[in-house]
This record gives sequence, structure tokens and C-alpha cells, in this order.
Amino acid sequence: MNDDQERGWFRSAAAGSGGVGDRGGRGGLQELVGRGGAGAAAHRHHRLVPGVPAFRHQHLSHQVGRLARVPRVAVVLLAGLGVAALSACRRGPEPAAVGTPALAPPVVEPITAEGLKREIGQGGAAATVVNVWATWCLPCREEFPDLLQVEREYRQRGVRLVLVSADFPDRRGEVERFLSQHGVTFRSYLKDSPDMAFINALSPEWSGALPGTFVFDRAGVLRWFTEGKVTFQELREAVDKVVQAEHGEGGQG
Repeated sequence: MNDDQERGWFRSAAAGSGGVGDRGGRGGLQELVGRGGAGAAAHRHHRLVPGVPAFRHQHLSHQVGRLARVPRVAVVLLAGLGVAALSACRRGPEPAAVGTPALAPPVVEPITAEGLKREIGQGGAAATVVNVWATWCLPCREEFPDLLQVEREYRQRGVRLVLVSADFPDRRGEVERFLSQHGVTFRSYLKDSPDMAFINALSPEWSGALPGTFVFDRAGVLRWFTEGKVTFQELREAVDKVVQAEHGEGGQG
């Protein structure tokens, strides 16, 4: 095992090349663009967790057709384990902050897989949304405004957002800058456990693709999760179902 693998670098081959890509000379990002058919459909999955009520269905036949036409991207978290998963995150430009005053860096703390499980279980929120992201993941960056919009809309109804960056410790400054640019003031986290431990802490069904978004109920039971970029409406519907169940509501809030 080389040094990169020991540190758990996100690693994979560029689409069509069969080789290992490069990220600043340290670790490669796998980039695989959907080309239609089942392979393209595998880029994005909304999953209802076995053993819990199915809050909504995704009309999969429509989704598969759409995915076959529109390339989807995702990044693989399971680099050091040599797991082949469909992925594709491109490093995007830093969001412009022209005319925006600099904000104090938000609080970003390391968190282990066990620590994250405790955080989810003892939060006391009507619903807890966990988003695993990275600064170098373009879909992660693109979905960020929608995540924050859902958090603002549901904050008064007892919903909280837990952001966990999968960046490595030497990129903590970039994580803080990105969060600050988006006005994040609540405590956020930096992954500090082996990939597989983190995956199992959230859901064994998760392939490890980024971004990954998970919705837990008050008891810490996983009710819904998705791999890949999530939209405001998709996440809002998932959160609303959990909140309705918590408060015994009959209609969408």
C-alpha cells in the first residue's frame, strides 16, 4: 500500500483512459460521464431505506430515460479500497465574492464515524440532514445553495443541516473559505475516519459517491438518502415527509 492509499486518497481512473488521474500530484479523481443505458442510470440513485416506511417513489422509468440523455457526475469516496464506482466531480472555480464583505471563518471540527453517529442520534431535531461533500466536487458545490435554502426554510420546524467535508486536513482552509462565502455560521465537520467506517455509519447501501445526502428522523433512523447532486425540491419533499411524520401533519408544509 502506498502513502496515498494509507491516507485514504480519493482515487480512480479518468473515463476511457484506464489510468489514474492526478489531483495536485497527490490523488486522482475518477471522471466517468454517463453514456446512456444502465451505466448512465447508475450515476444517480434516490434510495428508500429497507425496513422503514417508503415516503415517496422516484418514477424510475422516467429517471432512467432522463439520465440516459443527460450526463450525471459523482465522485467516489472509496478510493483507498479499490472499489469501482461510477463517479465524476470536476474541480470548479471558487464562487465569486465581489462586493461581499469577508466573513469570519466558520467553526470546522474533525469528526469520526462514531462521532457522527452520536451527533445524529442526540441532536433532538425533528429531522437531521447530513450532507457529505468536498470543495473539489463540482456537483457538491452546485447543490450547496439548495441545501442551505432547505435549512433556512425548515429551521423553525426543528430541522438541522450537518455538513461533513470529505476534504483532507491540509485543505481545511479551503473548506472554511467555501463555507464562509456561502454564509454558513453553524458548526460544520471534516471527515476524520477511514472511508468504509464513514460509509457504514451513514448507510451500508451508500456506494461512497459524492455528494451524498441523508435524512434521519428524531430517533436517528435513516429515512431517505441520495447519491449525486440533489435539487431543492427533491430534498424539500424528503425532509417534509419526515417532519410531517414527526408532527403528525397531513399536508406538505
